[in-house]
Amino acid sequence: MFFENKKKYVLDRKTEESLKVFFPVEGGHEEVNGITLYGLWKGLCLDEPKIPEIKQLGETDCSSSRLWGYDPDKGTDWNIWLWDIWIKDWDFNDSTWVETLKSFFVLLEEQGALVSWSALDSVHSDPPGLFDPASMSCGVHAAYSKDTGFIVKSHIGKNLEVLTDDEMLLYKKVLDDNLPLIKKEEYEALFK
Repeated sequence: MFFENKKKYVLDRKTEESLKVFFPVEGGHEEVNGITLYGLWKGLCLDEPKIPEIKQLGETDCSSSRLWGYDPDKGTDWNIWLWDIWIKDWDFNDSTWVETLKSFFVLLEEQGALVSWSALDSVHSDPPGLFDPASMSCGVHAAYSKDTGFIVKSHIGKNLEVLTDDEMLLYKKVLDDNLPLIKKEEYEALFK
């Protein structure tokens, strides 16, 4: 019930009022205006991918981290890099916003990301639940893959919208088709 109430509250507000991140500050984390951008790679991606300049969004600050999943019993092997970007002033137009998201996602794809996306804080699921409407239907507002293309539902000056369940399933299919099972021996051989 809490999440449904949060969804209604967030989606009844303009994009720039809805998008928040918990950003590391001295002594902990603080909720600030911003976005979290994600990219998923098949296999190891230990070095942080390059990200584009985002100075067109004004003064920003960026924090990155990496999630990974390896489960030999399930045969999973993936990495997710994520960037929390603190947007200190939403003083830019919608076309700048959309082009910035797209260029960010395309650069990640050029470095091997299968999919990239941005979602509301607390809307995340690891594969195989990633892009599954049952676990993420109320939070992804922009996504990209080479196979599916770019969909953005967040627009400056308008109420935030999120991808439909059918749109989510397009990106889930990319993952299902491209995250094949890896055998434990193949994974361990990478470290020999």
